[in-house]
Amino acid sequence: MYLYHFLLNSMSTRHLMKNPASTCPFVFGLAWCFVSVPIGSAGEDPEIGKNVLSKAPIANAQLEQEQPSHRWRLSLGAAYRSIGDVHFVSEFRAPSLHLPSLFGDGFRRVPAIGDLSSPVDREYSDGYVRPDAGTPADGTTGYWGYQNASQVNGDSLNFNASGSQRIVSNQTEGVLNQLSGEELDSWSPVIQLDYVVIEREAFSVAARVGFMYSVHDFSTLSSRAVALQGAEDFRLDFSDSYDLQGVIPPLAPYEGSSIGPGPLIDASPTTRSHSSSLIQTQRGEYASTLRQDFDMKLATLSDGVVIEFGGDRLTGFLSAGVTLNIADWSAETGEQVTLTENGTRRDYRRWKDSAAGTELGLGVYAEAGTAVALTDRISIAGFGRYDWADSFDAKFGRSQIHVDLGGWSAGVTLRVDF
Repeated sequence: MYLYHFLLNSMSTRHLMKNPASTCPFVFGLAWCFVSVPIGSAGEDPEIGKNVLSKAPIANAQLEQEQPSHRWRLSLGAAYRSIGDVHFVSEFRAPSLHLPSLFGDGFRRVPAIGDLSSPVDREYSDGYVRPDAGTPADGTTGYWGYQNASQVNGDSLNFNASGSQRIVSNQTEGVLNQLSGEELDSWSPVIQLDYVVIEREAFSVAARVGFMYSVHDFSTLSSRAVALQGAEDFRLDFSDSYDLQGVIPPLAPYEGSSIGPGPLIDASPTTRSHSSSLIQTQRGEYASTLRQDFDMKLATLSDGVVIEFGGDRLTGFLSAGVTLNIADWSAETGEQVTLTENGTRRDYRRWKDSAAGTELGLGVYAEAGTAVALTDRISIAGFGRYDWADSFDAKFGRSQIHVDLGGWSAGVTLRVDF
């Protein structure tokens, strides 16, 4: 009778769950029972043997029903991961440079013809008019000369002179920032290993460890004009007209002297006209091209619980747990300033900054899916998952990055029970 109670205690579900190794004494005890208590032996009640043998199959059936048929489940597959965003902010260096002027300073060069109000030496391209000793007294001079007969027009004598002018424009940009952002999407292998702790007819609970690994990259290229310079060159044309007041000029070419004698004309022109003509236009541009590159290898380790429920062939499952994210990343920026002057382009200056590191971050995940049994031991499953994870920031040179490691995944796995 004591042996009977010992065997029943050994078969209880609570005892088996807390002490799986207790099945050993149960097996040995059952074997000893068959050997030492034969049915109908002398000195023993035959009914005792009958009761033991009749209750043993019931206990065995109960034990087989409560124990998991397969304790381990291994899943292999692939998932598409979208783990969040990377934000990349870089400041252009070029605007902070002192960029030299391509065309110098603007200027206005007028010929030495003075103004209309005072008698001065006036030098023209086709003659001259200069004061002499008597100019202060009567405002006339005999110290003048001209070269072409065409300069005489009725009672007027015309002189011409030319100058030049350059107008320079310079437009520069202030602080320029390049802001880039993109979701980090990639394929990842999926490995999951479950250990079944509780199994019922349509319900099971298992501890799960998982692994995902994905490679992500991001790259942008942008160009900005940081300085626009231009120059316009003009020819300035002046024409002065002197009233001869009846004086008949000598035949051209004529050159008077400061001591005379010679015909007298006014030392200052009666009228003046001027015009400008565009000769050429020049253009120059300083442009900056900024490249941003980001690469990351992300390994995600998961530790959680999975609950599976449903029928024999089609089941659903829910899983949740904690994660450890290991992000091995590198970032680089490169800036190149080019100068384009009148259609000819050349490099002006370059910069390069880079950084790298490894970040560890904790998180949690939630997963749901469904599985279809192909055989007694093999099934195929589809799942959707979302990770809440830490983000990290980094600064280098004139750039900074912000990376969010949380995001969603969707995948398919092939599961083997053993």
